[in-house]
Amino acid sequence: MEGRGAVRRGLWRAVAAVVGIAAVGAAGFWAGRETLEPPTAQAQVADSFVDVDVTVQQVGRVLTLSTTARRASTPLAVNALAGTVTQVAADGEHRAGDVLYTVGATPVVLVAGTTPFWRDLGPGDTGADVAQVQRFLASTGTHLTADGRWGSATTAALERWQKQRGAAITGTVALGTMVASPAMPVTVDLDASVLWPGATLSGGETPLTVPAGDPVFVMQLTSTQAAMVPAGTRVTVHADGADWPGVAGDPTTSDTGVDVPVTAPDGTVLCGQDCGLLPTSQVYLLTEVAVREPVTGPVVPVAAVTTEPDGTTSVAVVGEGGTTRAVPVHVQTVADGLAVVDGVRPGDRVRVFGSTGAVP
Repeated sequence: MEGRGAVRRGLWRAVAAVVGIAAVGAAGFWAGRETLEPPTAQAQVADSFVDVDVTVQQVGRVLTLSTTARRASTPLAVNALAGTVTQVAADGEHRAGDVLYTVGATPVVLVAGTTPFWRDLGPGDTGADVAQVQRFLASTGTHLTADGRWGSATTAALERWQKQRGAAITGTVALGTMVASPAMPVTVDLDASVLWPGATLSGGETPLTVPAGDPVFVMQLTSTQAAMVPAGTRVTVHADGADWPGVAGDPTTSDTGVDVPVTAPDGTVLCGQDCGLLPTSQVYLLTEVAVREPVTGPVVPVAAVTTEPDGTTSVAVVGEGGTTRAVPVHVQTVADGLAVVDGVRPGDRVRVFGSTGAVP
């Protein structure tokens, strides 16, 4: 029995040794696979960049705001006709000979002069008002001397003009059919609450107004906007048919914000000789404010400019094969993500690092 047990124990030790050897071999096999197989490839994350061409552009910052033009007005004449309004001219600039409105079949005509018409005029009359009619008729091509005396030549000239206009040929000027203005051309506002086709006039109305004095131009801004528009800032005010360069003046605080006056660069009225383009009422005009004066030159994205610890700036210019070299540049101005720089030329390519999208 003892001999058999010894034999059995010996067999189990042999089996255990074989199993142990097999286990070690298996472990070595798997370890060998892990060690000998090529490692998994790791993604290499390169610096993101984009190359852009240097171009010549104008860079600046312009705010689009509004300027209010205000001017006082004064009546031009008192209506002296009674009847129904059949025609009304548009507000705006008018010249001698223009019909401002018509009552029934009787037109009201604008003429140049400083004397208000106050009576009917005809043969035998004399005075400054007669001379105004004569000067007007002479301006239409009639040879007539404006001597202030209504004679046969004046009557004949008036009748020719009335015939040309298709008006009743009377040879006289009835009170209310002519309106005199010292300035010519002149901006006339016609009161739509009084003058409209179908309106009834009885006489005594003041439906016509003209400017009195120079207009005043003011930008009404918020405090944030005003902080960006110091005195002396260049502006361009756009009127109907004209662009007026000007400058911002000293701001003043109002109940609605900050009022910034606008004048011509020399300090005179902004509209100069074109003030006749403005109505007598308040009007709002589109205005461009040069918050940052435009500069023209080689342009690169701001993101392409590197600033060194000593304050110098440079860009990476791309050469053959995609290599880059740092080129010192001087930044002239920056706006809206673009920089005008000295040191590169149009056609050069610069590298913008860290870009994941389109570069302006």
